[in-house]
Amino acid sequence: MNLHPEQSSVLPQGSNNNVELILASLADNEDQEVIDQNPQSKILIIDDDNLNIQATSELIKQFNVTSTHATNGLDAIQIVKNRLKANAQGANSENPMFQLILCDYSMPDLDGFTCLKAIRQLCLG
Repeated sequence: MNLHPEQSSVLPQGSNNNVELILASLADNEDQEVIDQNPQSKILIIDDDNLNIQATSELIKQFNVTSTHATNGLDAIQIVKNRLKANAQGANSENPMFQLILCDYSMPDLDGFTCLKAIRQLCLG
């Protein structure tokens, strides 16, 4: 999996941030074997724009990977808490922990950076 971040800024128009996530490379290496062995591989998509969630989910389905989504950071944190609790109770085969989290950084209630920081702290215990 390759990530290619790109940022540009033009005054007074503002900034443009893009991240290109190349999943196609999974088909060509051993990472694909890990996904094939776990058909319940999961990606958490956190975005307040349903169109982004829908487009990303459809793209991910092409790689035999399912996704869960949240429309804000607070919901995402609750989803991760519930997943951690289920895993601690031995139900991890039904709901494995997320292997990747894709998060919008500009959302209402809780921005993406704060959300991911909280999720990371939850996962690290």
